[in-house]
Amino acid sequence: MFGSNAQDAWSLRAAVLSAYPIGPISGIRSPGEQIAVIITEYIFQCPSKLIVDATSDVGIPAWRYYFNASFPNTEIFPGSGAYHSSEIGLVFGTH
Repeated sequence: MFGSNAQDAWSLRAAVLSAYPIGPISGIRSPGEQIAVIITEYIFQCPSKLIVDATSDVGIPAWRYYFNASFPNTEIFPGSGAYHSSEIGLVFGTH
């Protein structure tokens, strides 16, 4: 997928994983959570930053925000944390 050969791919894998270490400093508690953080940044956060930067560069105002508040009464299941659209009830006062 990335790189021109298997060695490039393994080097890239090692570099990505080292940027997202599991442990108390990063707050990443497990390999599954590590993968979730990487995917979230790769699929959602990085592309949204590129779009906001591009629109701002041509004079179109753009905003983005990061919602990561987790409350027991808004979780899909205990410990699930924030998820896509979990802020809607809080923003519009319908929680």
